[in-house]
Amino acid sequence: MLGRLGRTSGFATSGDGGGGGGGTVVEPDLDFWKTVYVSGEAGDDAATGASPGSALATVGAALTKLDGPLGRVVLSYGQHFIAAPLVVANTGGLIIEGQGVEGTWLSHTDDYAEPALSFGDLPVTLRGFRAVVGDGHTFAAFTSGGDQHVCDVSFNGVGGGTAIDITGNSYQPKISRCSFTGLTPAILFTTGAELAAITDCRFQSCDPAIDVHAGYGTVIDRCVFFGDYGRVVVGIDAEDTKISSCRFISFGLGDAVVVEGGALRTRLVTNSGLVTNLGLIVNDQGQDTRIIDRGLPMREVASVTTIPLATDEVDEVQIRLAPSYRLMKIETSQPARVRVYATGWQRIDDSARPIGTDPVGDHGLVLEFVTTAELLSMSLSPVVEGFNGDPPDFGSLSPSPYIPLLVQNLDPATEEITVTFTWIATEA
Repeated sequence: MLGRLGRTSGFATSGDGGGGGGGTVVEPDLDFWKTVYVSGEAGDDAATGASPGSALATVGAALTKLDGPLGRVVLSYGQHFIAAPLVVANTGGLIIEGQGVEGTWLSHTDDYAEPALSFGDLPVTLRGFRAVVGDGHTFAAFTSGGDQHVCDVSFNGVGGGTAIDITGNSYQPKISRCSFTGLTPAILFTTGAELAAITDCRFQSCDPAIDVHAGYGTVIDRCVFFGDYGRVVVGIDAEDTKISSCRFISFGLGDAVVVEGGALRTRLVTNSGLVTNLGLIVNDQGQDTRIIDRGLPMREVASVTTIPLATDEVDEVQIRLAPSYRLMKIETSQPARVRVYATGWQRIDDSARPIGTDPVGDHGLVLEFVTTAELLSMSLSPVVEGFNGDPPDFGSLSPSPYIPLLVQNLDPATEEITVTFTWIATEA
């Protein structure tokens, strides 16, 4: 593992909302967000105080008006042009949204080397517009931080270009319900992103569609790949990449999935419909690559590590399992009390309950286990069935695979506690 799982999301989610691509999307509570509207029309923009010019300058001016920790920039109908790169980094949260893929166009075709939009160290969501990317250009780069979402965006390449470049140690970036056409590649993982998820996306004539050059725990799920080179490349520095429930429909002669030398533990799950009219062709130069072509789930191991904890101190963590799961074994690195919950709110409500006291009401407690110095691991018999009862993450149609835990240090010394589960997914 390249690093530990982080804290809970900075995005508060409540209420129902809609989004392109069908289904129900849980929206962030915008009561606490300052919203600035960008017209993109001729004349001074009263909402931002920006002079006429490129849309990016207008967006930049809008960002200067967001003096609170949470900001939302809304682009009007019509076409906006990006004339100079914009770098955004703060500790709050940001949403940039349009009026849908047919309503708002954001074009990035002028000649400059930097990505049009660069985001670091902040939760950010891009949604609801069509992005036009020029040859050799990059539209959006995520350089660090966590909770970066791209949803309901249509990316169109003009002679090539890259839609999204995960260039730094980004944590849990999510890309969902997007389409990508004519890009080289559409999504690039340059360096060590952790636990990225690409779901419900469509790729047309992208070479390659996704290049996981590096990163840990990338999941590519329920995506469709069309065209001569609709392939996925798993690169030399990638670890624990999983491709499942995808369709490869190719008219060329290229490989559907290429696993390069040095890639570790790549999993291709074919029982959920990963197909290609070529047959599944894998250039297996990586280490421990498996093609799982059966209807039964595979047993897996997952771990999460807390911050250093004093005796009896408690840490809130998340562990990546599945929307529904079966726990078979638990192990801790030091004596600890481990509590697993269905929802984050139930974890908060139950956090003060002492050891030996039964939970009451709608407590959501899936498992509570106490390890000792003499017994740090235990097979769970009978097995423990659990699920994530939180609403889907913003921009996703499926429940999150991140399961809330409380971990309490019971060792006399200040320690980081690593919790490890042997488990099986019961819901994709």
